Amino acid sequence: MAIGIPSARDAEILEHMISRPIDQSDAERAVMNFKHSLAVKVMVEIVRIALVKERVFPGDLPTDIVAPEHRQGVVSNAWGILRSLEIIRPLSPRVFDEANGIIAGKKQNPHSEAKGRFTMVYELADVAKARAWLRANGVPEVRSSEIEVGIQSEMSLV
Repeated sequence: MAIGIPSARDAEILEHMISRPIDQSDAERAVMNFKHSLAVKVMVEIVRIALVKERVFPGDLPTDIVAPEHRQGVVSNAWGILRSLEIIRPLSPRVFDEANGIIAGKKQNPHSEAKGRFTMVYELADVAKARAWLRANGVPEVRSSEIEVGIQSEMSLV
């Protein structure tokens, strides 16, 4: 079979998908798979940390923010959503900050699950938009000292 030419079975499946209406179970399944509330929980934590620290990266998040079976998809989606909302932006690969462990815009993740990988470091793209997003999601303003205490306690566990 040539690449790009669907098989008869593929065409049949595609026709079935196109011809039938989307029912409630399809919509419910899509919403359940997205895990919206978990993603918002992670995004809130990212934004809260970013409002206090100059830069934020996956190693700043607590490992227990979501259950292990959801962590990979939910957390990576949260970073992507915040980027698409233009609330955060990745550091340039030209950023080298040895004092803070940043090499080419990335930093080594201290969590054991990360297996020593270097992960992207982000900065707030728009502070006003970040604060407005938190308010729109029902998150009260948090004093920076409350977040700093949480960050310090998390860092002491590593």
